[in-house]
Amino acid sequence: MVPLLCKFVPSMTIGNKDLVYLLVSTIDASQLCSLNCQLFLQEFQLFGKQKVSTILENSLEWETFEQFSLWQLIGAEFSQSTREIETFLIPVLKMLDPNVHREALSGILFLLKDSEPTPLMIQEFLKLSDAFGRFVIAVFHNWSKPKKSQLLNSLNELFSRYIEDVSSNLVNIRSSLKHVELWSKLQNRDSLWQDPTLQSKLNKLRLLNMMEDDEQTEHPNVAVKKQKT
Repeated sequence: MVPLLCKFVPSMTIGNKDLVYLLVSTIDASQLCSLNCQLFLQEFQLFGKQKVSTILENSLEWETFEQFSLWQLIGAEFSQSTREIETFLIPVLKMLDPNVHREALSGILFLLKDSEPTPLMIQEFLKLSDAFGRFVIAVFHNWSKPKKSQLLNSLNELFSRYIEDVSSNLVNIRSSLKHVELWSKLQNRDSLWQDPTLQSKLNKLRLLNMMEDDEQTEHPNVAVKKQKT
């Protein structure tokens, strides 16, 4: 019934959060599998591109199986659609509490497995707090083998921007370095860390961070003014 509704009355059904909730709250495993197959085959759209973030925000309070079903369906509809995923996922990332929203974190891990790492996506994950810990590393690890070149290019592009404008990106630099240190510790055999360009940029970021720390220690009043601007 849902595929037919989405095909013939799309303006009322595609991206309708009430319909999506009704679906995931009553669906069984067989129906979920059938809908996933149809979405993978692009036989209909359930979410569209405009309202996914709103649906995901509302879903954070749903039951575990309801959220599990939702992420399965989103993954099926947006399989390998990196730009669409980037658009709706970034606003949701900012709402997540790693100690509360475990279903969403698991859903994101599997959603991103086949997507492409982009500088913007990487930046948003590196801005997450330390509390996200291994979640951030797991996302990057998913990308580090099948999409190593894209991951390296995106990291180098992002870090180059940080190096060019340290004062505006100091908070992001420090957050990135914390995640990178944990990443390299947990995955120290990854060939990613042998890349000379990435190592050069990371060394520059570490040095710039240390210089900023020294400046704040020697001139605390200047540092306070810089942070306010």
